[in-house]
Amino acid sequence: MFTALRINELVSLRWKDVVLDGASCSSYFAVREQRDGNTTTSTKTKAGMRNVYLTDDLAQDLRVHRETQYRLVKRTRARQKRRHGEASPHPNPDDLVFTTPWGRPLDPQSFRRALAKMAWTAELTDHIHPHYLRHTS
Repeated sequence: MFTALRINELVSLRWKDVVLDGASCSSYFAVREQRDGNTTTSTKTKAGMRNVYLTDDLAQDLRVHRETQYRLVKRTRARQKRRHGEASPHPNPDDLVFTTPWGRPLDPQSFRRALAKMAWTAELTDHIHPHYLRHTS
């Protein structure tokens, strides 16, 4: 909501495109790709390639999210090693930032449903959708 990313840009964001600098207001997303169905393509236009600067609070939330995601990968590696005798690859910069709890890519339609549910719970009467949030930033 605070970054004005398109839903397809959000679900294709990779850790290599996130710079979490310690200095105030210097963290950003480097938007370079977007999802198109099951494939990832470059942005629609050259202007679509941009840096989206983050608030300090959002940067901190992303640091916590990354640590949580990496802890989950570590547990999964240990479980796979116990079961199969080999470990899965270590988390790398090409990993997606936002995934399902099982590590799969997010489906934009699932995001839309979750957003609609949150709007309904908050008793918002407007039709809330991802592009609507893009305009609020």
